[in-house]
Amino acid sequence: MFFLYCSMILGVLKSCICVSDTERYMYGQSKMHKSQSSFVRDSLQYTYPRGSLAHSLAADDQSSPAILVGDGSHGIPIGYNKTYRNVYVSSNGQIVFGQESHSLHPERIYKGPDMLAPYWTDLYPTGGDNGYVFYTTYSADNPLDHVVISKANFAVLYNSGNSGFSAKWVLVVTWWNTRIVDFIEDRITIQCVVMTDFITTYTIYNYMDVDVDPSQTSRQVAIEYKTNLASFRNENSFKANAFNLTKVRGNTGEYGIWFYTLADDNDCKWKLCQNGGSCIEKYGGYQCSCYPGFTGINCENDINECLDSPCSNGTCENNPGSYICGCDLGFTGELCDQDINECNSTIIPCKNGASCFNDIGSFNCTCAPGWNGTFCDQDINECEEEPCLYGTCVNTAGSYYCNCRAGIGGQLCDEDVNECVNAHPCENNGTCVNTLGTFKCTCTLGYVGLTCSYENNKIVADTISLS
Repeated sequence: MFFLYCSMILGVLKSCICVSDTERYMYGQSKMHKSQSSFVRDSLQYTYPRGSLAHSLAADDQSSPAILVGDGSHGIPIGYNKTYRNVYVSSNGQIVFGQESHSLHPERIYKGPDMLAPYWTDLYPTGGDNGYVFYTTYSADNPLDHVVISKANFAVLYNSGNSGFSAKWVLVVTWWNTRIVDFIEDRITIQCVVMTDFITTYTIYNYMDVDVDPSQTSRQVAIEYKTNLASFRNENSFKANAFNLTKVRGNTGEYGIWFYTLADDNDCKWKLCQNGGSCIEKYGGYQCSCYPGFTGINCENDINECLDSPCSNGTCENNPGSYICGCDLGFTGELCDQDINECNSTIIPCKNGASCFNDIGSFNCTCAPGWNGTFCDQDINECEEEPCLYGTCVNTAGSYYCNCRAGIGGQLCDEDVNECVNAHPCENNGTCVNTLGTFKCTCTLGYVGLTCSYENNKIVADTISLS
């Protein structure tokens, strides 16, 4: 009865999943079913039996013993031309191929062995109320496992369109009712199913119950996988969505369900993706995930970013896979969008006590008296204006001074000195009369001379004696 039921479902699926390579290319590794009948959706039932406590982990930062693939005569294919005979399950949300690992913290640039990371973070499945990690395997050679094997074939057919796939070995790992370190009450349940026919390998990440408050923990979560062909990271890795994946639509079109191809015999082995692009394995073709700055089916085309005029205040120069902005004077930043405040420069642009005022892309100097020029570094020759009225002008740096004639004072030699005040230069009761730059004396009777210092009679007598 079960096989008749499965045949009916497969008939429905074959009629609705025969899609072109173009459609598969557009939607990634799993065909995105835009509309599904409730019959097909309900029949798929992504959740698998979790197994028994005999094969479980109940300790912090623990790795399982080596899990033998099949009867040991085959290895599970991962990536291109690489197989592994042993698999290890980590309590911290990883499945590692070929060697043991129980790393707590997800690495943003992972360079370790090939692995799956359905939910790589610091989990705390210590048994009892803190949950377990169950791991169990199924073989096509065991008649008691046929229900699970048929279920796996159904999932691959539905999500990849590979009607020739017939699972030989299935691994089901369930991080059940565990919590993330720092969480007190909230629990999560994740299941990862790995299916292989020893030629091709697929996996399903099923976030059965992942809906918690990320503010409760400082931990981060990675969702990814790594093979010798490519490393893939889910767009929700290291983001808040990683804590609510049950409510996020996966690449299958179902909430909380992601389907990935880990190995197949396709064009990725020829390394067709150029310029650092990563090849994603797909049935019926391949898909290149291009490095930033490149596009095209094989990432063969350089994107000319300069066509979008990214440099706000500068000239754009396109480079392979990138570009560089040559900034206009007064601007800086990768996009030349940051104004340089020249007034904050360690080398003050405005000289000789001038005030600096920043402007967009430039600056202005307000010069102190006696200076001019863009940087106030040019001395003004004030003597050209002949400021000294009765004297000689001497120019100095930023200023000048006047050498006044005798009898003249003031900064500009424009003030007559009144010699008649205080000094009383006229003797013998002579009257002092001030004149510009000098003075003269009006002498009383009997006295003569500039300062009335000589007696008139004495001058006559001296003249007679000399004769």
